[in-house]
Amino acid sequence: MTKNSKYYWILAAGLIGGLAEVIWITLYSFSVNAQLSSIGTAVAATIYAPSANYALAPFLGLAIHMTLSVFLAFGFALLAWPLIEKYFQFKAAALVASVATLTAVWKINFFLVLPLWNPEFVNLMPMSVTLISKVLFGLSMGIVFTIYQKQAFSLQDK
Repeated sequence: MTKNSKYYWILAAGLIGGLAEVIWITLYSFSVNAQLSSIGTAVAATIYAPSANYALAPFLGLAIHMTLSVFLAFGFALLAWPLIEKYFQFKAAALVASVATLTAVWKINFFLVLPLWNPEFVNLMPMSVTLISKVLFGLSMGIVFTIYQKQAFSLQDK
């Protein structure tokens, strides 16, 4: 996978978006003296409940989070990106669409999915903190896609 590959940029967008969330949640946890490992454990337990008892559950939760972040970026790139390129001429559309998409993902997660799968996870942090987390993911992902879009257009001009 080369640096000019679309898949490279999608992977980067997912990893950077996921990392933005990790940094935000880490800063929040430190500021309120919360147990950061409990968040990773809750993520792991949401996917596979018995994993909450594993010593490495926080790291498993981080791995799950980053994997889901990459899947989100690929889903966005495959479903929303073609529409953005087709209907919008301005590069800020990627940024706006990615924030809107991740805000919708947050709403679906915290009001539909998580209350069914792991209700305790919903109350682990304030809703505002989790919403900011997803907005930061969307901003980060949108910036990466905007940079890719600029590069792709500059390569076409050569």
